[in-house]
Amino acid sequence: MSTSSPAVSPIRLMAQMLVLALVLLGVKFVAYFLTNSNAILTDALESIINFVTGGVALYSVYLAAKPKDQDHPYGHGKIEFLSSGLEGALITLAGVSIIIKSAYNLVYPHPIQKMDVGIFLTLATGAANYLAGRYLVKRGTDRHSLTIIANGKHLLSDAYSSAGLAIGLGCIYFTGLLWLDAVVAIIFGSFITYTGYGLVRNSISGVMDEADHHLMDRIITVLNQHAGRTGLTCTTCG
Repeated sequence: MSTSSPAVSPIRLMAQMLVLALVLLGVKFVAYFLTNSNAILTDALESIINFVTGGVALYSVYLAAKPKDQDHPYGHGKIEFLSSGLEGALITLAGVSIIIKSAYNLVYPHPIQKMDVGIFLTLATGAANYLAGRYLVKRGTDRHSLTIIANGKHLLSDAYSSAGLAIGLGCIYFTGLLWLDAVVAIIFGSFITYTGYGLVRNSISGVMDEADHHLMDRIITVLNQHAGRTGLTCTTCG
């Protein structure tokens, strides 16, 4: 008899991620108020998006798990595309806002402080997001859940941003060049905007049932390989 614990359900998993997002949100804003750094504010604003979209993802996973009914004869799975698109739109909005604010402070810089504390907290939250993101992508792939995968990729992008951000903060800490704070924030704001656009694009593709040509080519290749072993040819492929 197996003694292994049962897998966490998607709904419970997303609820746990929502709690984690709230904790990390608090830590990042503490780091921002301690340092007054635009670059750290970049990280904190994205954590707001993490929390909001985590709530949307939790609700969409709940709906997607419901069986089909009279009003929804094909089930509720399409809600996952809408959830992913909303997440992407909010990420894009946050990225653009960060770029605008940082561009302003590049012209009118403001003092920053306690960068060593900011670097430590940024690395700690980045590590937590990386571990959570890897786990979500794996679980989402196993369950074929676009919402869980999108949420995991978002956390991974946040973790990579935190790592790069820590490097940028280190440069500011050792050189004392305050304008680097705005430059780092603009760079990562641009990265966040690009990530959000990608999620919106994938969501629209899913809602519109856009063909995945890369996947189709792989399927055709596999079919032709198996057809060759039996002496047959896939004449309708290609």
